[in-house]
Amino acid sequence: MTSLDTVQVTSEPTLIATTGTYNKTSAMTYVFPFTDAWVIASTCILAVFFVFGLTANAITMAVIHTSPRLKNRYYTFLFSMCISDIVSAFDSILFLYRRTWGFLYFAWPEFFCRLYWGLDLWTTFATALHILSFAILRLIGVRWPTKFQRISSLHMKLWIGTIWTITFLIGFIPHFLFNTVKVIDRENDPSAARWASCSLSNYWFAIWQIYVQIAYAFMIYLPAAGILSISITIAVLLRKHRIPGETVHMKTTISSVTDATTSNAASTSWTPVKPAAKVVKANARMTAAERRWNKDKQAIYQLFLIVTSFLIGYVPLTAFHFYTGFTIDQSNAEINAFDWRFAIVQYIMLRFSECLNPIFYNLASKKMRSETFKMIKKAFRTSHTMETHRTSKGTSSGV
Repeated sequence: MTSLDTVQVTSEPTLIATTGTYNKTSAMTYVFPFTDAWVIASTCILAVFFVFGLTANAITMAVIHTSPRLKNRYYTFLFSMCISDIVSAFDSILFLYRRTWGFLYFAWPEFFCRLYWGLDLWTTFATALHILSFAILRLIGVRWPTKFQRISSLHMKLWIGTIWTITFLIGFIPHFLFNTVKVIDRENDPSAARWASCSLSNYWFAIWQIYVQIAYAFMIYLPAAGILSISITIAVLLRKHRIPGETVHMKTTISSVTDATTSNAASTSWTPVKPAAKVVKANARMTAAERRWNKDKQAIYQLFLIVTSFLIGYVPLTAFHFYTGFTIDQSNAEINAFDWRFAIVQYIMLRFSECLNPIFYNLASKKMRSETFKMIKKAFRTSHTMETHRTSKGTSSGV
């Protein structure tokens, strides 16, 4: 069996149209930028992330969809983000093939090459805008709670629908068009030797250079800056209003009214006096303010967890884009190997961050955890009941 480390290629690569195979008979040996060990390790890691991400996001979506307690604005965004992560999980299959067995020549139909790029950038842009929108929603809830209450279910559907539409037009369609399957002359065109067969079409190269400067700025870099700025703003607001609303005034009111009531009781009789209505009302307002404060703390905790996940995935992604942008014409054995490993590692980090999302959703929300455990327990009980029923039925028929 031929190792993935080296393969013979022709000095003039040819595509055999009748079989769709790549002619690899030549005296020249091309050194792959990766080894069998890297392929095996990458496959195992991405396979684990695929199974876990698919399962965890599916459970999260089912919990949000079926639980009446989770029918609010925030969980609508989380539900939509789960869809993006599931699509990305399936897209990782195409990524792995493109970077390993299909690196020299992408033997699958060209549609899958184009589909990989379209889905990859669509979900990347959509996730960035989802998290930015989630941060904006949290800011409105903390800073302008009255206006937040006016955001209806219809507003949320339009908001999310707009995100998916814009990112489809800006992310999916251009990359579906820009990329193609190429037969690369890795001997006579050293600058192209580092690139996978499924990559940017030369026809679109000039337009792509302009596109990435604009699209990536608006779809990745600006949302990332906005997410960090809003998160810091929310933290400052919560710190500034550590005692939210009119809590200080309420405490003073309760204290003065209680003192007055106690003084009045002492001067008239020894009979205990019931708390004044004003004290009860102030206590109720105090409790409501504390509830809001706790809710705001939970909101910022959830937001920071999601932002942490975002940074884990998108900082390496951004670094890789900058790196490839500055070294696009450079190619030798060392650069090719580093480029391939950088691409694999940053993609693994992206998939890891997408797997973290369902975990962080549950860590940040007691309500979410409760509903998730409830669904899992229900599923186990149902499975156990069905197994018991099948066992008893088999025993009866045996008798």
